[in-house]
Amino acid sequence: MVIGSSTGEAGTALLSLDVPSNGNYSVMVGAVASDGPGQGAYLITVLMTGETARKLAAADQLLTQGTQLQMEGRFQEARVVWEEALQLNREIGNSVREGAVLSNLGFLHTVLGQYEKAIRFYEQHLTLAQETLGDTSAEGLTLLNLADVHLILNQHQYALELYQKSLEVAQNSRFQALESGALFGLGNLYLDLEQYEKAIDLYEQSLEIAEEIEHSAMQSRALGGLGSAYLNLNQYQRAIDLYEQSIDTAYVIG
Repeated sequence: MVIGSSTGEAGTALLSLDVPSNGNYSVMVGAVASDGPGQGAYLITVLMTGETARKLAAADQLLTQGTQLQMEGRFQEARVVWEEALQLNREIGNSVREGAVLSNLGFLHTVLGQYEKAIRFYEQHLTLAQETLGDTSAEGLTLLNLADVHLILNQHQYALELYQKSLEVAQNSRFQALESGALFGLGNLYLDLEQYEKAIDLYEQSLEIAEEIEHSAMQSRALGGLGSAYLNLNQYQRAIDLYEQSIDTAYVIG
């Protein structure tokens, strides 16, 4: 949204709004304060009207309903509801909500072990984040989700490339939670490849960032990963200590 002086006369302004291409909108602008001719503070309200507003409300309700169903373990019902929400958001051109639903469907199919379907939804979300939304956070998180699925499928080289891309996005955007997650994912990859020393180094980096941002869930995961690495190195007491720290941190979360 851009607001600027139009003619230099009092009470005039140039207003530019970016809204979805489909739908009808009502724009209301009111002056809150005046700083002189053509300048001041404005309150701007944009409302969807008619069918678009109805579909937006329905799509949001379906998104919330699907989340509740998933939390209750009713995954197939959640899938149906989210697919309806996806269709509605596409009809009204709500790309942000479309991305959220695509991410949810990707996660849901991962939980169900339907990895190829999960990949398709995540790839759609990635394209949307990169080409339509320009959302680097969504891009980085989706790259991480894709990497996790490809690791499950033992596609190590492609998973490695995706983790590295996610890490690069995180570091460039200073998104520390994502950086910790990408490092943890890389730790899992090298643990799977039985390169335990490299896995330990990555888990420790992930843990350091998680502690810095006080993210208890990520701390617990990194500690658990370290425990697994030391267990595979037959350092049993060290592994036990780390697992216990992981559990204690998890209790803090609960």
